[in-house]
Formats: sequence, structure tokens, C-alpha cells
Amino acid sequence: MTMSLDSVEKQRKEAKKSYHYWDFNGQLQARLNLAFGIIAVLALVVIVQGGGLFYAFRQIAHPPILKENSDGSVIVANVRVTGPVSSRIRLLPTAEIPPDEVAIKFFIRKFLNKYLSYQPATADASLADAFNMMTLNLRQASMKKMREVGEFDKIQAQRIVSNFSVIRIDPVNGVNLAYTVLGVREIHHTQDGKETSDRIVAHYNLRLAPVARTERDASGLRVAEFYEEAVMREESKDLAQPDGLMQRAVHQQLAADAGLQ
Repeated sequence: MTMSLDSVEKQRKEAKKSYHYWDFNGQLQARLNLAFGIIAVLALVVIVQGGGLFYAFRQIAHPPILKENSDGSVIVANVRVTGPVSSRIRLLPTAEIPPDEVAIKFFIRKFLNKYLSYQPATADASLADAFNMMTLNLRQASMKKMREVGEFDKIQAQRIVSNFSVIRIDPVNGVNLAYTVLGVREIHHTQDGKETSDRIVAHYNLRLAPVARTERDASGLRVAEFYEEAVMREESKDLAQPDGLMQRAVHQQLAADAGLQ
């Protein structure tokens, strides 16, 4: 019995002696490797989430402005791109691209010149073009009013010549697509061989309505509201009375001719 206890004790001491320090170091190293792996995974998750949040914030704060041209090229933030476009980019249809400020003012000038500047031979065509630039309800109301006052017949009977010039176009604050135009209109009536002139300085107020752009009408606009507020009106029956718009046009032409010489 005594011998067996001694042998067991001896074996235990030998087992303790066989456990070297490098076995403990290996376990510690394994645990450290596991800890480093977990830390690396967590850091990667944080970086990916942070990058995603930063990208989302930039997209919200600075959305890209995209426009597809008829030749297939693309304008991104006013920079022309001719290469292929990523399938993830959603382009706004050409028919839905809103007109810029230059296009809007061009449309307003064109409408006012068609509506307020004409002569007997071109009045029908000019007014028809102007009516087609209106919304349907404004067109019907305007034509009805002109028929009631006999405006169409008066143009031919009095041989009316109307000249119009835009001085300034200003947007109306707080109202989308609303503009006020300061303009000068000179109307010449000839009846019984005698001419009468009216000179009108007025504010012409317009509110535009957006419509789908087409190949026949690329403006994407219609005149939805239009009315005039006279600032000054002069009537003259003096045949020697000079036409102010004509004088200004002549001076501009002379200045242009002088610049070419």
C-alpha cells in the first residue's frame, strides 16, 4: 500500500516537471490572436458603417445634377461626360428637365413680341402663335375678350402697327414661375388718312405653367396668367411726333454699323 502511494506521488511530480513554460505561452498567444481577430472585425464593421453614413450624407447634402443630351452624352454637375453611365444612376427624362432662367426669359420675350408687336399683314399669325403659348383656359378667355371688343377687326380697319420693347424682366419673389416685365409699347393707328400714336409704358405680369417638353415645343412652358398695369400713357396726333422705339432702334443700328467699320 505504501509503495503504491509513493509511485503515484512520483508520477505526479514527473507530470508537473514535464509541463514547460512554452506551453503556457502558446495558450496566451492563442488567446491574444483571438482577441486581435475580434477587434479587427469590429474595426472593419465600424469603418464600413462610417463610410456608408458619410456617403449618404454627401448624397443628401450635394445631390448630383444629371442631364442626358440628345447625342447620348451626359452632363453631371455641369461637366460633360461622354462615357457609359452607371446603371445605378437614374437619369431624369428629357421631357421633365425644367427650363433654366435664360430659357424662361427667352420664352417670355418671345411671347410678348408675338402678342404685342405686329402689323396688319402679320397680326393673325403673330397672335395665333401667342395664343398657342398660353394654357387652354387663358387662350379661350383671351380670344373671347378680343372678339367682344372687336380687336381683330380693329387691327385691319385702323391699319394698326404695334411695336413693343422689353426693358427689364424680374422674377416675383415668393411665387414660382411668376415674372413682371417692364416694357414700352407704341401703337400707330391710321384712319381716314390720319395717324394717331399711343405710347404706353407698363408692367406686364405673367405667371407660367410647366408642361411636358416635346419635339415640337421644347420650352416646357405655357402662359397661365397675364395682365397689364400701365405706368404711363401718351397719346399724340402730331404727325411729326417721333417714334421712340424707332429712334432707339436706329441709334442701335448706327452704333453697330460704326463698330463694324
